[in-house]
Amino acid sequence: MQKYKTVLSAVHCAGLRNLISYVCRNEDFKDKPIFLAAIMEVMLVLNKKEIEYKREYKITFSAVQAIAVSKLYAEYISPHADFTNDFTSRMLMIHNEITQKIAN
Repeated sequence: MQKYKTVLSAVHCAGLRNLISYVCRNEDFKDKPIFLAAIMEVMLVLNKKEIEYKREYKITFSAVQAIAVSKLYAEYISPHADFTNDFTSRMLMIHNEITQKIAN
């Protein structure tokens, strides 16, 4: 899989950043240190982009970061999903795109 490019609104970036920080504070990653490192890399990418405020950000994730975002959706959002929520719907779309890229 090559790099994954997407466009996220400022609200979606903030939501993803808040989700990652919540998961990092409340989860035990003793048996998942690589996943922790990958989502922290995603957090760094988001923080770098958000230094200068824009309405939309063009974000490029490495393969590992993209898979971590997909796994973050599958493990932490999907079981409790409210699909009327804009953030949840956008994360589902990203998850599906990444899953499709991995399959090809």
